Amino acid sequence: MQYSTGTLTLTNGSAAVTGTGTAWVGGLRAGWILLIPGEGPLLIQSVASDTALTLARPYQGSTRSGAVYNALATRGEMTTFLTQLQTVLTAMQGTIDGAGAGKFADGTVAIPGLRFASDEDTGMRRSAANALALVTGGADRLVVTNSGAALTGLLTGTAVTQSVTDATAGRLMKVADFGLGGTGASPAITLNSATAQGLFPILGHRSELALGCEWRRCVGAASCHHLHHPDRTPGE
Repeated sequence: MQYSTGTLTLTNGSAAVTGTGTAWVGGLRAGWILLIPGEGPLLIQSVASDTALTLARPYQGSTRSGAVYNALATRGEMTTFLTQLQTVLTAMQGTIDGAGAGKFADGTVAIPGLRFASDEDTGMRRSAANALALVTGGADRLVVTNSGAALTGLLTGTAVTQSVTDATAGRLMKVADFGLGGTGASPAITLNSATAQGLFPILGHRSELALGCEWRRCVGAASCHHLHHPDRTPGE
């Protein structure tokens, strides 16, 4: 490895070296040797900037300005470089054999195997054999296995019914929709304009079962009455 871009200025009795048109920070390092025509090798002690470096000993030759040079890495520097290069190559090979090949660690709920740099407790992990879990906030939210899926939390949005009479195909029905499992009032739908079917609770122990355009009112557990009225709304 070597570097020879630009020229340099040396002053007799000084260890400071100034460069012109040089980029020493990225081009050379402490421990390298400066070779200048007509001079012996000069050891670089430190590199301060792209245009300033310090020699290990004060320069004893004649003051020079605009001198050409060649900076060479010493054997020790090459050994260090090769060691660092080997470390990088080993890390790259690990990526190629691991994540780079689509293989990831199982991970945990705190650190999923597949996660995000800015949110490391959110992602995807292998929670058990043949089990894939979606993780948010350090907890499994959805676990998919060979036998099915387990969801932690409530479904919202268009995946569930949007009203007590929403009959959209494919949506999951919420508690109390169509009167099942709820205690609220029945929907205000007249039988001559819409067909509302379901079991709708009303006051006390009475309930109404809507079947097509017919209503059956039950009081307590023993008495049920058949009702049919074109202008009647549930609960009347």
